[in-house]
Amino acid sequence: MSTFRFKPHKRKANDGSVSDRNNGIRAEDAGIILEVYKRQYLKEHGPVDESAAVDLVCDLAHWCDRERVALDTDFEAVVRMARVSWEEER
Repeated sequence: MSTFRFKPHKRKANDGSVSDRNNGIRAEDAGIILEVYKRQYLKEHGPVDESAAVDLVCDLAHWCDRERVALDTDFEAVVRMARVSWEEER
């Protein structure tokens, strides 16, 4: 069984497309967003953990409901599409 290894410099997706942003930049950006979210909205301090990520995804689902972002689908479809993109970029 192989062990996954994060590739911070990877810019080319499995489908052959190339991005200006690599996985390290994507992860750094997400970390900043999670830190701000945890500090400003959850009023918590300390390292970002799984619960902050779960809370943010949950709040994104509420935002999609309110803004009718997933009008023709549902939030689970949005998550599935995000997962496909994430798997392509790994």
